[in-house]
Amino acid sequence: LYTVTPGGGMPEQMPMERGILCSYSPDGSKLAYNRRGNEEYYWKRYKGGQYTDIWQYDFTSGAFTALTDYVGKNAYPMWIGNRMYFVSDRAKSGIANLFTYDFATKKVEQITDFADFDVQQPGTDGKTIAFVRAGQLYALDTATNKVRSVAVEMPSDRWQLADRTTNPRDYIHAMTVSNDGKTAVFEARGDIFTVATDDSRPPRNLSGTPGTRERFPTLSPDGKRVAFYSDKSGDYQIYVTDTSGDKPWEQLTTTLDRTAYHLEWSPDGARLLFGNKDFSLFLLDIATKTLTKLATSNQMK
Repeated sequence: LYTVTPGGGMPEQMPMERGILCSYSPDGSKLAYNRRGNEEYYWKRYKGGQYTDIWQYDFTSGAFTALTDYVGKNAYPMWIGNRMYFVSDRAKSGIANLFTYDFATKKVEQITDFADFDVQQPGTDGKTIAFVRAGQLYALDTATNKVRSVAVEMPSDRWQLADRTTNPRDYIHAMTVSNDGKTAVFEARGDIFTVATDDSRPPRNLSGTPGTRERFPTLSPDGKRVAFYSDKSGDYQIYVTDTSGDKPWEQLTTTLDRTAYHLEWSPDGARLLFGNKDFSLFLLDIATKTLTKLATSNQMK
């Protein structure tokens, strides 16, 4: 940690041997700071040797005092009045929230109670704390500890949101070919396309859904159906549709709750095999929509 005068000049190293993320007391006689570690929002519930702890340095006496004893995240100290606000993941949920440390009583109190997404990168002017959470800005009034969301309006022509023609061939993410080699099916820009390999018919968009994303299409052995994932319902589920594009989709699953991959048809076209990110293998009967877990593993090969 270094200091420099607002008017410019050479920086001067502070008395502590190392430190990051600091905050002065209101009278400037003390400093709360992180003595070690790197506070990074993607270090979820880290409790290793580089966890961030908060210390106080007294410029008058030269004394160092530990302000936190929790093994985990204690970051972004903000000295406001007789309290220090800071970010910690010590809550039961393990989600990083704002806490306060009372210098008189040494009591730690949880201020925010988010149970889904972390409080990140807070900053303060001494009265209000602004922070990021789930991609949104929030403000906390330190007089009342009330939190409100902050709407940000950025006027522009929004030309990037205007309708335009885009060639999907530059955005292909997955594809398969029919057994007879006459038809290919592609995932591009969140839609499913069928293309004749001999140019006997024009390409066709089977989904045409700008508000949803379809992924990992695969053709049935007879080439008449396409199975794929779609987040149409809010979570990615498995659907099947006719390659003609004339029939509505048929939803085959309703309970998938994590990322799934690698759809494979059985040779008779009656079942689908797929796996998920937990290394589990499932069999789906298309006629009855029965889902069976075949195997699972906790090791990546």
